[in-house]
Amino acid sequence: MGVRREAARVHFDRLTTPRLLLRRLHAGDARRLRESRIDPHAVRMQGWPGGWSLADAEGFVALNQRGEPGTPGAWFQFALADPADDALLGDVGLFSALDGSTHRVGYTLHPDARGRGLATEAVRAVLGLVFDELGGALVEADTLAVNAASRAVLERCGFQLDERPERAVAADEVAYLLRRPADGAPGTLSPPSR
Repeated sequence: MGVRREAARVHFDRLTTPRLLLRRLHAGDARRLRESRIDPHAVRMQGWPGGWSLADAEGFVALNQRGEPGTPGAWFQFALADPADDALLGDVGLFSALDGSTHRVGYTLHPDARGRGLATEAVRAVLGLVFDELGGALVEADTLAVNAASRAVLERCGFQLDERPERAVAADEVAYLLRRPADGAPGTLSPPSR
């Protein structure tokens, strides 16, 4: 078992899916993490500045080696790795609000990992953790309206457009939400193995 629950947080080790290993970031990930953050498509779709240095990536990895998913008011970054060789394929960020029941998810794939359904598989695994282990009630996500691939990931995972007035986003973005199903199960999400 790679996850141990304690209060509203979990002690995270790993999650596995049929094609991914979700684990903590480690120092060996910095180069590929930087490549995913300076990729012109990612910079355009995420709105990031494109000048991430290797030192920036190393600092981000070091910062994100601490912490646990579900820590109120904090982000946790999951590394998406190829189980065969542990190469970094991307990352999923999970923010847990202070109320403990609301979470936010975001994701980025390395350019050579796109177009294979890996983001959908990873987000589903994280959603399973949120609903099954953290007791989350609501997960939010934002993306640029023109980012058809990201919107498709969210919609395949069951997210719906979020039109609540309190969820105002920038004019070029769309907001999504996914509520915990009434029966308490993650719905159509296929549970990851732990």
